[in-house]
Amino acid sequence: MSDDRKERFTPGPWITDGKFVGNTLEDYVAMVVGDSKEERIANAALVASAPEMYALLDEIDSQPAMGMDEWVGYVVRVNAVLKKARGES
Repeated sequence: MSDDRKERFTPGPWITDGKFVGNTLEDYVAMVVGDSKEERIANAALVASAPEMYALLDEIDSQPAMGMDEWVGYVVRVNAVLKKARGES
């Protein structure tokens, strides 16, 4: 993250048990709800991946220009974060 600003949210990584999300499950940042257990688990996975998604987008945004090799590396990382957000990892 950029050194010239201070983010106000709880830094990651965050973990989840399918109901709570946070640095630890005792000191959580969110309690997740949903119409079904499956929806709650999916919502929790998405919320838990937020700090990682933010950090990756911030890193990409800070790049002045990228060559194809750099871009491919970011695409691989983006796909990994999306997989985590979908609860696939």
